[in-house]
Amino acid sequence: MKEHAASPSPSEHALLSVRDLAVDFELEGGVLRAVDRISYDVRPGEIVGIVGESGSGKSVSVLAVLRLLNVYTTGASVNGEVLFEGRDLFALTPKQMREIRGKDITLIFQDPSSSWHPVLGVGRQVAEVSLAHGKMGSDRVRQHVEGLFESVGIPNPRIRYEQYPHEYSGGMKQRAMIAMAIANRPKLLIADEPTTALDVTIQSQVLELLRNVTAETGAALILISHDIGVIAEMADRVIVMYGGRVMEEGPVEQVLLSPRHPYTRGLLSSLPQIDKKMARLPTIPGTPPQMFQASAGCPFEPRCGLSGDRDPCRESRPPLRQCGEDQFSACHFFEEL
Repeated sequence: MKEHAASPSPSEHALLSVRDLAVDFELEGGVLRAVDRISYDVRPGEIVGIVGESGSGKSVSVLAVLRLLNVYTTGASVNGEVLFEGRDLFALTPKQMREIRGKDITLIFQDPSSSWHPVLGVGRQVAEVSLAHGKMGSDRVRQHVEGLFESVGIPNPRIRYEQYPHEYSGGMKQRAMIAMAIANRPKLLIADEPTTALDVTIQSQVLELLRNVTAETGAALILISHDIGVIAEMADRVIVMYGGRVMEEGPVEQVLLSPRHPYTRGLLSSLPQIDKKMARLPTIPGTPPQMFQASAGCPFEPRCGLSGDRDPCRESRPPLRQCGEDQFSACHFFEEL
């Protein structure tokens, strides 16, 4: 079986290549490793889903990629390599990085209600993105923003342009956030739990909108979620994270129909099934790992029903090895699945 090298070479066809990305936080209790040497590629036009429970490192990893961690916290240490169209993002000056953020790479935040400035009109805030990165004059920018509002399904764009965030519903705020994200036709969209605060009907509409936007613009999409059902519906490829590490990755149908890691299988088992009567949903036993002390072995070992207290699981970190066509698993004994 093929095994990922410690630092696999970036794919020449990749839009974004992440290699050995590690994020540490210096806290009172010690050094917390939130992301532990993860690597992946995103190809042009591809939808990549990153799934895992809360605390698995999903959001922190993309904030590190965009060099936004120091905006939210102090004491963060980021190592590794991130290439976007062959350019090393970690080697760019702050000014060069600002030119990429909001233009070539954009981020749709998790909570639309807290993502808007409360005393500025929504239209004006979207216009600022277009003015900051585009060559459009101020005389045309309003027309451009109203066109964006119409394209994402916001009714009465002329009226909505003047309104403030508190006059928008939750779903409408997220639509406006997507309008802002696509204002400069980015090459890569990152959506961090974009449906978390929305009801089921609005969730479906927002996901459909994201699918249509990527199809129309040709942008790649990284979709972060703890909901494996959302990933199944949206993604071409899925990355399963746990304890700051990549546990499994591959084409979404292949991974979800034939999971080759016990954690992926546990996530799938915990989903409700309409064709079966279940008194209670199955759960993964135990608790997530303590991230202050990185385990020498597999981080999932204490909760894993496959390990059987075997020495390799406790003593050595399982590498990401090929276990199928373009499918990889970080499990010493994936053959037993």
